[in-house]
Amino acid sequence: MAEGSDEVLDLTLSASTPFIPEIEIKVDLTSVKCLDSQVGGHRGIFLSSKDGKVLKRCIAEEINFYRYLAENGISEAFFPASPGTIVLSMKIDDEVITDETYLVMEDLTKAFNHPSVLDIKVGTVPWGWPITEEKLQKQKRKREATTTGKLGFRITGMKMWMPSEGKYDILDRSFGHHLVPEEVPPAITRFSENAKVNVLTSFREQLIKFEEWEKSYGTKNLGFHGASLLFIYDAEPSIAEPASPRLCLIDFPHTEYLNTGVTPKLEAWKEDDHDGMLFGISNLLKIFEEVASERS
Repeated sequence: MAEGSDEVLDLTLSASTPFIPEIEIKVDLTSVKCLDSQVGGHRGIFLSSKDGKVLKRCIAEEINFYRYLAENGISEAFFPASPGTIVLSMKIDDEVITDETYLVMEDLTKAFNHPSVLDIKVGTVPWGWPITEEKLQKQKRKREATTTGKLGFRITGMKMWMPSEGKYDILDRSFGHHLVPEEVPPAITRFSENAKVNVLTSFREQLIKFEEWEKSYGTKNLGFHGASLLFIYDAEPSIAEPASPRLCLIDFPHTEYLNTGVTPKLEAWKEDDHDGMLFGISNLLKIFEEVASERS
């Protein structure tokens, strides 16, 4: 996700709420720093601590999703683990943050020496509800103007460690916004430039597992709108403890719960792929296979 700044934040904790009462929320609040260079998001939204936690400023809808995972016993590896929420007050730069709720999550990059990260917004219905007609039409135009409409996903950021240069190469969301479908495989090749072929194979295997879960459970119970797949690998791994590549689904503020008896708010309801997730995953699998075959 990101590297932290050097400044340790002065925090005040006013409340903590575990998703499962028996599980205690543990965070080293004496070592929390602001994440300066995450692939997506704004400064102050993400914080990190030395004990391997990421704190994400979030809204009730995203908290509800993690509570849903806990209550339904969903613990698949492609969802970042979260024990619950804490309420914090602090000052970041000139912004005073008072009693903001932060989701406590595992730091997905903690195990990596020099993590390279790819953020892909997946699905063909990336907006949530309620939404005005004006904004809906704007979102639809954006979908058709990007690879979201044509491939079912869009690259929203890449952060790549360059061993030969000893620094990161970072591409923001504008890079992916202007890509056409034919330019996506070269972009994935660029992201995986410093990865071994087995890294691409691992990503593909994890995508297949997520696709299987989506077919068996996701499409029957959940609508993911605006969620992203995060691909992480170590571009310069530690010889002593090399970390395995990781694939995770993140960002859930617009998730729909389809088993509530409420008709999904989609313009084209499809029982087997209502949010376009499977369409996007299928195309991602083809591209990762293509890139891997070119490398082998």
